[in-house]
Amino acid sequence: MTNNFKREEFACRCGCGLNMISPTVVLICQMIRDTYQQPVVVTSGCRCNEHNTKIGGAGNSQHTPKGDGYTHAVDIKVKNIDPKEVYDYLDEVFPNSLGLGLYSSWIHIDDRMDRKYRWNNR
Repeated sequence: MTNNFKREEFACRCGCGLNMISPTVVLICQMIRDTYQQPVVVTSGCRCNEHNTKIGGAGNSQHTPKGDGYTHAVDIKVKNIDPKEVYDYLDEVFPNSLGLGLYSSWIHIDDRMDRKYRWNNR
């Protein structure tokens, strides 16, 4: 998909084979990798509806397939980089778009471009 990411990294963890991640999300992950020059680990990418329910994901999660057939969210960790730093970087680069969620050891990114949506669960 990019220099540093394979489609399999974004696949649903239940093993169902769902791996239709939005190309925009993948490009944002690659941008983070290029900026920090550190590995970016996908902790959650695509989720089928069943898996999303099983793990307690939001009913309207951006991780689940939308009308265009793609999932639009990823949860990541960047090796050796505090999640708050990556969160702040993305908030600066995309001040009027993206969904960004900050957690203690990872961040959520979704590619909603019509508005920004931010939350802090740290």
